[in-house]
Order: sequence, then structure tokens, then C-alpha cells
Amino acid sequence: MSACRPHLEAEIRALCPRVIMALGEAAAHALLGGMEPVSRLRGSWREYRDGDFSARLSATYHPAELLLRPELKKEVWQDMKALRAELEQG
Repeated sequence: MSACRPHLEAEIRALCPRVIMALGEAAAHALLGGMEPVSRLRGSWREYRDGDFSARLSATYHPAELLLRPELKKEVWQDMKALRAELEQG
């Protein structure tokens, strides 16, 4: 993860996204730091900062998790609707 972080940060700066949806704990931890489980991170918006760049960031379960636990699909669908609403506020 540490080897790829500079590349990820460069891509985010190049794209300048207004919002970011982290898919899974590894992605959320890489972008936000900390060790909170994705179940606690999802459903709220946080600020991702990299120098003078910032974006709103939320997290949801990784798609592979949905293969193991299909009952989480409802929660991910709620997260995707929240993402769409956030984008529409634009």
C-alpha cells in the first residue's frame, strides 16, 4: 500500500474529484488513516485532504464482500443512492 500511495495521490490530484467513494476497509484506511471498520465509516461523509486539495469521502463495503455476504447489498445500495445525491448537489 505504501509503495502505491504516491501514484494514487497523483491520480486523485489529476482527476480533482469532488467526491470519493472508498470501496472496502483497505481503501478507506489508505485514504483516511485510522482503523475504523467500514461498517462504522459508511453512511457519513468525511473530508479527504492532500495538501491544498480536498474532497468529500464516504466508504462502503468492497464488492468482494458482497459475494460473501449478499445481505449487505441493501446497505451498499443505500450508500450508492447517497453518493448520487451528493453528486447531484454539485
